[in-house]
Amino acid sequence: QQGMAFEGKFKSHNRRLYIHAAADRFDEHYDMIRAVRDKRYKYLKNYNPGKPYYLPLEYREKMNTMKELIRLNKEGDLNHIQSQWFRLSKPEEELFDISSDPHELYNLAHNPNYRDKLIELRTECGKWMNEINDKGLIPEKDLIKKFWPNKTQPVTENPIIRRDGNSILLSCKTEGASIGYKLRKEDMFPWKGWRPYKTPIELNKDVEIQIIAHRIGFLPSDILDFKQ
Repeated sequence: QQGMAFEGKFKSHNRRLYIHAAADRFDEHYDMIRAVRDKRYKYLKNYNPGKPYYLPLEYREKMNTMKELIRLNKEGDLNHIQSQWFRLSKPEEELFDISSDPHELYNLAHNPNYRDKLIELRTECGKWMNEINDKGLIPEKDLIKKFWPNKTQPVTENPIIRRDGNSILLSCKTEGASIGYKLRKEDMFPWKGWRPYKTPIELNKDVEIQIIAHRIGFLPSDILDFKQ
């Protein structure tokens, strides 16, 4: 289950047993971590245990706080808890009791008293990754080739405009595309963006509309003009 609303008009009435999380690229560095949590326990699967938790991100190392942490670590002035982040490797699996250990400092994965919980969350993690067709194990270069055959970025198909009485209906054949429009007289200022298309657009006298479709990762469609 993904995207379940927890408040508001569309609040889900189904009880969520788990939440899931993923971490892959960190700016110029790469790691792969998957996580599952229930109300009390959090499980992490580290696919690169030979990599440290701390990754030297260029932008972060310019921060004064980060500079001070690095200095203290080099000089051996961090205590055993503070220095955990700078460990040179990490276990393949981690399990934390969030209720008693909210900062995730004490790994329970090898504690036999928590074996059943470890197996439960490990199984859920694998199930979730299969359900979403997780592509984290595919190298990024191979993914790009798959997404953009021949290194050519795909283009969103042009919107389809259909007249229905005194309104127009918009659609797009590109799966997952969003449609935006501008009412010329009201929206043609440079600082105004596209209005997201949600419901049929009512037509007024002499109305002029610009329409575009765009799927994330694709190039946008042509901008179409519609005149009443």
